[in-house]
Amino acid sequence: MMAIRPFQIFVAASSLALTALVLELIRRRKIKDELWLPWLVVSITPFVMSFWISPWAGLAHLLGIAYEPALLLMLGL
Repeated sequence: MMAIRPFQIFVAASSLALTALVLELIRRRKIKDELWLPWLVVSITPFVMSFWISPWAGLAHLLGIAYEPALLLMLGL
């Protein structure tokens, strides 16, 4: 098992905070009914990706990227 790196903790905490905010906005009906699912998926995805890093690390290595989070940043842009 891989050791947890500091960036994983930061991303997980940020994602949980964003998810809590999205859930609160859904509860208060500030997010339109047809948009609640995409918002929820977008807020949870970084949490999942922060702990399931091996596919991203393999792809980053294949592309010659030394720091795996940089790949996720590039894909996000």
